[in-house]
Amino acid sequence: MAAKESVDKPDMRKSLPEANTGLVRDMNQMDKEQITPASRSDEKKPISQKTAPWQHISDRKGLIFAIFCGISSCGQFIFVSLAELDDNFTPFQCIFFRNILFLFVMPLVSWERSNTYGPYDAFLCILLGCGSNFAAIFLYTAFLYADIGNVSAVALNTPIPSAILAYLLLREKISVFSSVSFS
Repeated sequence: MAAKESVDKPDMRKSLPEANTGLVRDMNQMDKEQITPASRSDEKKPISQKTAPWQHISDRKGLIFAIFCGISSCGQFIFVSLAELDDNFTPFQCIFFRNILFLFVMPLVSWERSNTYGPYDAFLCILLGCGSNFAAIFLYTAFLYADIGNVSAVALNTPIPSAILAYLLLREKISVFSSVSFS
């Protein structure tokens, strides 16, 4: 009976070397194949002389975007404080300043390596952009009727409700670092 069971079960020692030789054969075949640098996705394409100055600026775009973001938010609050002094100043002028800074940012984007959106994603991006502009109009209208400190405290606390909702809905863990950075 014991001999019959050993016949029914395959011998693992015989199958392991066969699997290893197949693996070694595949690895040797991969070593023989040459991967050209042009086929790699992380390899940079040669830059024409026309786009070279913009590409040099685009390599440091994170720092430049952070500076523009700081200038934009400071400029918005300066305009809002001017709006409190002048009754002819409207929230639409604040929104205009908020959106005009993108004219300075857009040339820094590397369009040659950018991904394009499909029609559904483009529609969602346009919808979110319009929604954020309408929300900003309501925010700047609130600046006209309340103190600047009260409205900016309400408007600029978006990371806190986002963290609370992420904890409740997505079961994200709140660490000590994130708690300190939110405060």
